[in-house]
Amino acid sequence: MRGCSLKNALPLRTKSSFPVNDGPEPLRPLRARNPSSPQKSTRLKSTRLKSTPLKSTRLKSTRLKSTRQTHHARGHPMNVKRAVVEHPILEPLAERWSPYEFDPRPIDRATLFTCLEAARWAASSYNEQPWHFVVALREDTGDFAKMLGCLVEFNQGWAKDASALLLSVVARSFRKNGTPNRMAEHDLGLAMGNFSAQATALGVAVHQMAGFNPSQARHAWGIPEGFDPLTVVAVGYVRPPADPAAATARARRPFREFVFSGSWNRPWQ
Repeated sequence: MRGCSLKNALPLRTKSSFPVNDGPEPLRPLRARNPSSPQKSTRLKSTRLKSTPLKSTRLKSTRLKSTRQTHHARGHPMNVKRAVVEHPILEPLAERWSPYEFDPRPIDRATLFTCLEAARWAASSYNEQPWHFVVALREDTGDFAKMLGCLVEFNQGWAKDASALLLSVVARSFRKNGTPNRMAEHDLGLAMGNFSAQATALGVAVHQMAGFNPSQARHAWGIPEGFDPLTVVAVGYVRPPADPAAATARARRPFREFVFSGSWNRPWQ
């Protein structure tokens, strides 16, 4: 190395100084070299975000399961008229029926809000959600009496024992452009279907009535033009029948009378 300074000479590498490719580098040394790296922080945040909703979901699922088990374990009166079906359906749909005899006790707001939440998530044309509800709880004696007074005399006789009375109201026009919504009543029906199924799952009975005075209801609750009262709904708990075996069985038309294919009145099979 004549004419070359040792100070500027490149160091000689021994065999041990060259990097050896033994596969992926372990994760632990990487974390040790840079403990404040964004990667570690991201993993920790991700773990926290995942664990919280999972825990909450399990708790909610447990509560609903417990309600259903209690509902069946007590031999609840809602079960005395369970439908005999030709094809398997959800339990609340098989158990649902409209009683005329209620146990006059209050219903808690959380249960009623759960049923209304089910109604809120019903499908509707253009997501218009044309349904509205006026609630009169049994303990709100003034509102309850006002709602009860809108019913025809026969319905007053049995609905007076309900835990709550609801007035369903439908918006006739689309909010976006004011054009008539011909699907409004259909969509309100979907919402009430959800409401009824959820109520049945919680051991609560629902009986919908057309027998009331819409004009009186409009005046009593100050319902504006463009919104029409459609039904009054009795919500509460079924009074246990003296003889469950004497309960009249529920019946439905056979498929051949309302499911067609090819042409009208030709049964689909």
